[in-house]
Amino acid sequence: MIETIKRNQYQILVENFPDLQYIQSIILNTKRNLWESKINSDDFLNVRLGFGTIPLKVKLNYSEEKFTLLEDILKDKLKELIAESKYIQSCPITINLTDRNKLALDNNYYRHEMLKNILLQLATFYSYNDLKFVFMINNDTDTIWQNVKILPHVWSDNKDIRLFANNYEEMTKISFYLEQVYMNRKYSDNDGKIIYFL
Repeated sequence: MIETIKRNQYQILVENFPDLQYIQSIILNTKRNLWESKINSDDFLNVRLGFGTIPLKVKLNYSEEKFTLLEDILKDKLKELIAESKYIQSCPITINLTDRNKLALDNNYYRHEMLKNILLQLATFYSYNDLKFVFMINNDTDTIWQNVKILPHVWSDNKDIRLFANNYEEMTKISFYLEQVYMNRKYSDNDGKIIYFL
């Protein structure tokens, strides 16, 4: 039963957070699950960072006797089984970017690869109506920036501003635009109630 629960949890994670080759095939073949995730989904902005060991989402308990003079082999086997069953190996490791809205990537090579992977996942599963990318960079010679410039996610809703800046003038323009969007959301009126969107 424990192994079945582990397999089910593993399978759900693998299906919800597929590998990058599958994600690329979604875009290249325009599969039906392109932009299928919605802003009101429970896993909105969950992305896969890699593989590792995660805890099993089932609490395993057993009664322990405080003191006994007899050695119970079955109880020892039970303890061993519980200890081995607490984790799932080689499972997708995910992070929710709405809970952790700051992400520090350290190593230069892996930082670029990780950033590309995250952007690919977000651009594949979320529509440009639900998610916008804003880039303010000081060096656009890297190929990663050339690729993100063409995404529909970097354009404002009315397509008059590209949310990609690599100089002070463009950064000022985008900052002003984002401030207007924020203020409109902050003070939008809904039956006399102020709604705050962040």
